[in-house]
Amino acid sequence: MARHDPELFLLRIWAESRELPGASSVYRGWLQHVRSSESTYLRDLEQIAPFVARCLAERGALPPGGFADG
Repeated sequence: MARHDPELFLLRIWAESRELPGASSVYRGWLQHVRSSESTYLRDLEQIAPFVARCLAERGALPPGGFADG
């Protein structure tokens, strides 16, 4: 198995209030791959894993089969 240098990601998450009375807050975020400086704003926290997987795949550091569930 090939050995790769660690990959670092910086993640910021915050809650944004919704203008509708009684509506719960939504979570937003910003995610950056430190080595490449590539970053993205997140409108949905479900976007984290695809961004990380793409960055790792571009560097050849994604494990065979991608991320394991759980």
